[in-house]
Amino acid sequence: MELPAKGYVTDWNDERGFGFVVSDDEEDRFFAHITNFGEGSPRPQDGDRVEFSVESDEEQRLRAVQIRLLRNPLQWTRAESTNLLISIGAIPGIGVYGMVTGVPFLINALILSFDVILSLMTYVIYADDKKRARTGRWRWEERQLHLLSLLGGWPGALVAQRKLRHKNRKVSFQITMLARILLNLTATITVYTFSS
Repeated sequence: MELPAKGYVTDWNDERGFGFVVSDDEEDRFFAHITNFGEGSPRPQDGDRVEFSVESDEEQRLRAVQIRLLRNPLQWTRAESTNLLISIGAIPGIGVYGMVTGVPFLINALILSFDVILSLMTYVIYADDKKRARTGRWRWEERQLHLLSLLGGWPGALVAQRKLRHKNRKVSFQITMLARILLNLTATITVYTFSS
């Protein structure tokens, strides 16, 4: 087989961090582990095009190594795009709720502006935290990230978690974040109720 070879990812198990790579001629199928993808690589998904080399493990089984995703790292998958729209759509959704319930324009505009700015700030902080994690530097504390969600930056947090694949797999973090989102929505609805 010509090296580096080209093929595609199949049967990928993201929770366990492994799957298989099938060569373009579909004659060869190689085990692939997440550690064999380059540092900073997006998480692979079934169907992703890859370039790879092949080597034998200790039991003389062939496996794919030095795997490089051929999709643009900025390319959005269908699932990521859907999550992005849902998350960002929450902000104007709050504004529509405010208009329907008769909240004064100034209060509605202030709440929406605050949410947009805080969501953008939250996204940047998540990106910074992921970069710090990779370089072994001081990290943002989880309680700080949760505070941003509580104050209204949760749409930005949801987008960052899915796009950057950061803090999206820790169950305790997700449960705490969901509680903060519900508290924020409850507070927002309360403000609208007393303002209308």
